[in-house]
Amino acid sequence: MGRAAVYRRLRLERENLQTQLITQAKRLQALIANTGDAILAADGRGMLTVANPAATRLVGEVNLVGSDAMARLPKPLATLVANWQAVGDQQPAQVEVPWAGDTMKLVSLTPISGSGDQADGWVMVAHDITHLHRLDELKMRLLTEAAGKIQIPMIQALTDLAELSQVQELKAGRPAETVYRLVKLLSRIQTWMDDVLLQGRIEAGIGIQPATLDITALVKEWMQTLPPERPLPLRLVAADRVPPVYADRDLLVRLFQHMYSQVAGNVKPGMGGELNLSVSHKAAQVWVEIAYEGPPARKKTSPLRPPKKAQEEEASLEMDLVKAIVHRMSGQVWVRGQEAFGNSIAICLPALTEEETSSP
Repeated sequence: MGRAAVYRRLRLERENLQTQLITQAKRLQALIANTGDAILAADGRGMLTVANPAATRLVGEVNLVGSDAMARLPKPLATLVANWQAVGDQQPAQVEVPWAGDTMKLVSLTPISGSGDQADGWVMVAHDITHLHRLDELKMRLLTEAAGKIQIPMIQALTDLAELSQVQELKAGRPAETVYRLVKLLSRIQTWMDDVLLQGRIEAGIGIQPATLDITALVKEWMQTLPPERPLPLRLVAADRVPPVYADRDLLVRLFQHMYSQVAGNVKPGMGGELNLSVSHKAAQVWVEIAYEGPPARKKTSPLRPPKKAQEEEASLEMDLVKAIVHRMSGQVWVRGQEAFGNSIAICLPALTEEETSSP
């Protein structure tokens, strides 16, 4: 009798748990089916296991579940997954992906935990951020107009301060310090204006002069321009036979400088460590990554968010400029923060094939 009672109780508990699981599964299915975001999931073999109605509309195909993800996904999403796996698919990532009709999607990729430290598939969520992108375009247009209007007065002010600094009575003491601070402040404003105007030209496609470039040679050339007394050593690790890219030379040099500033600026003085700059070729893409390796960087921050307000705004504009340059060259930007290994920024650009390189 006692065993029978225990068995009945265990069976009832199992039935209750099964009912709860079924109820939760139905709620999750209803949520996935009715959300406006496109949701896709694949297992460790790359076979699609989940595709809600929004994902079906986004992909433009039906009966996605059970098919190979890389074969059925549109090229922008398939390239995104391949790049994510190339940089290491153990970390969640969010990437802005240009879409058809001049729209923009924010795509999130999250690994599904498997046995050990290996991922057993992924979940992708694509959210339409076209309206936010339009607001950013409007903001940039207003900033560009404002920067253009004050550019000439700013140059004149810097010229006047340079002449004022030569006055004998102001070359020492407190007046000299005041002039120095004003010159430094106006120089920062001038740099900000130059970056805003440059970003406006990049997004408008003005003055872009792409050419076939050996990116390894360009990186080495850029490294020669860095000051020798920089606080952190920069070590180059370049793979063999990295294919060329089709990009604007000056913009790439500007891009390397901003990537360097973003990562190095997030390291406290005296922390030690070093910066590694790697150039490689993976998944038909040329990768350039600058990563800090050493003691943990600033906690609760990322290369996008230094602690001070002025630094935060400057870093945000730098990152916007990095994204504008890379998107203009049909590439992607990957920002990762890892407490144990520091921070890194990686970009990938489409590699030219031998046929494209040899064609006139």
